[in-house]
Amino acid sequence: RRALDGLWRGSDDPSPPVRSACLDGAVRITARTGQSIPREAIHARIRREVDSGSTHWAPDDPPIELVCQLLALLHGRQTMQSTLEGLRSDRRALRGTAYEFFESVLPPTISDALLRRLGVKRNAKD
Repeated sequence: RRALDGLWRGSDDPSPPVRSACLDGAVRITARTGQSIPREAIHARIRREVDSGSTHWAPDDPPIELVCQLLALLHGRQTMQSTLEGLRSDRRALRGTAYEFFESVLPPTISDALLRRLGVKRNAKD
């Protein structure tokens, strides 16, 4: 538990590579041990990621990868790798599935802000 708590604290580091490395370790521990980080804490951290940085994120930008790593703490690494692949796909249907995933697992205020960061206009059929 102490290792997971330490990695969680490290995932709040100002450096994106450090945050990513800590989240990677935390995801491995949660998958192996069944330990968890509270959903509310993960959602709060996602909100902070979404609220910081540039106004638009490309699907291969580090912030969206960090968001997917955070969500992997709740939904597993494979699910989030598939979601990230969907975001990066040239196929509209796969991107739409990734957007719908975010809408279904995140509170509306967070998913709306995240999709805006990704340049998604939900009233348009994208």
